[in-house]
Amino acid sequence: MMFIGSLLTSIPSCKIIIRQSKIISNDIRVKMTKEEVESRIGGPYKVAFKLSDDGKYYDHWYYKENIYAGSSWFWVESILIFYEDTLIEVEQGKEIKSGTIIHQAEQEE
Repeated sequence: MMFIGSLLTSIPSCKIIIRQSKIISNDIRVKMTKEEVESRIGGPYKVAFKLSDDGKYYDHWYYKENIYAGSSWFWVESILIFYEDTLIEVEQGKEIKSGTIIHQAEQEE
């Protein structure tokens, strides 16, 4: 038992610093299918469906991740827009510095 304890204390802690969005690091590109996107980066945390003026339905998949940039951590939201199961656009949503207090009025936007 003594050997295991000393072995564990001698291993330095590993901290992974995420400097790049998983959208970029997993090479997410327009014309990919929903299945291809989900197999690379997993499912979204939120999904929205929108109907355009010309009667077409668009799926909006939302991904949120904590990324280290410069000397601070930021919550970054990416929105992937699909039409007929095909990715047609990637937008950046809100970007919030970690630890920032968000007021109720800002959250409702």
